Amino acid sequence: MPKCSALKATLHLAFDDAEPSATLQQPPWIRLMSSRQATQILRFVDEHKDHVGAFVVHCHQGMSRSPAVAAALAKYLGVDDRPFWKEFTPNMHVYELLRQAMKPSTARRQPGQKPIPKVVATDGEDGHG
Repeated sequence: MPKCSALKATLHLAFDDAEPSATLQQPPWIRLMSSRQATQILRFVDEHKDHVGAFVVHCHQGMSRSPAVAAALAKYLGVDDRPFWKEFTPNMHVYELLRQAMKPSTARRQPGQKPIPKVVATDGEDGHG
């Protein structure tokens, strides 16, 4: 990703758009998102939430993984996550891993604090969701 003046930091993670199945065996090349990656995302958000106006979540298709991360981050930051559920089909494995990794009240803002950053999901084509 090219560096631009508005970009403060990036976190690059790689995992496939897949969910565990009790009935189907995943091919060995499929990499599910891990709880470690969920923790990395939340640490990144905690580190930057007071210094940015938005978090942009980007994946190749922008239909499942990035909306799942964006919906979970919206919840984490106390923002309405409904648009991600209405417009997309978030990957439930990704969403649940992030929700499990959240510690109660770590990110929610108190009245009078800086505005909550916007959360945006994008696809891999043009960077616009």
